Amino acid sequence: MAKFQQQQNKVTQVMRYPIILFGLLGMMFVGLKYFLYPILNQWQDTSTIGTKESHNYLYFIVGMIILFSLVIIAFCHRKNPRQKLILLSYMPIVGVIVKTIVTYQVTQQLSTLLSSGLTIPEILDEISQGDEKSNRMTIILANHARQHFQKGYTIESYILKQPYFNRSLAGYFSRGHEPKVLADYLSYYAKTQFQLLMQQTDRLIGTLQPLFFGVIGVAIVILYMSMLLPMYNSIGGLYQ
Repeated sequence: MAKFQQQQNKVTQVMRYPIILFGLLGMMFVGLKYFLYPILNQWQDTSTIGTKESHNYLYFIVGMIILFSLVIIAFCHRKNPRQKLILLSYMPIVGVIVKTIVTYQVTQQLSTLLSSGLTIPEILDEISQGDEKSNRMTIILANHARQHFQKGYTIESYILKQPYFNRSLAGYFSRGHEPKVLADYLSYYAKTQFQLLMQQTDRLIGTLQPLFFGVIGVAIVILYMSMLLPMYNSIGGLYQ
């Protein structure tokens, strides 16, 4: 848990710095719109048309991005936790990590409960009776699995049909091991999944840093161009 928390802190630190830079860039755009551009337009009225047109394109793009984000948020808000988990598992880059996290947590819990003498149907029954406010995701996943097992699904076939599990987990349930032996295998498998999770988050951190800095660099170039080009046009108009 300490290692897992350490990886979460790393990802948070990587995300925090670009968010601060994007906030500063947004403040600079606001300053340009309400302070610099009105002064430049007073110098040369002919530059107003071009400036307004460029601003309209910029506002249209920003508005579409905001609208698209709101539609996605509203769409995800209507989904239950399992459906949200399925959507996350299909996302590029993030989906692989989500699968590993879910597989690790489920495997770790199963190994602990199987080693204590419980069977998988008993484990699902106990989880389904838990507090839904604090463990809603776990209870929904347990109820979904229990309903499919009651319909005659095997454990391995159920795991293979769920997009939020790594497919290798199904192999441990197709060999017919006793609960105690299965618990030992799952405990070892959980450790390998945790190591895989650490590697995936390290790769994610290594990908996010240059990606964010590249986006910020492009935004800074666009910001300076939007600031300097109207100034050059206005200064050139004064000498004509």
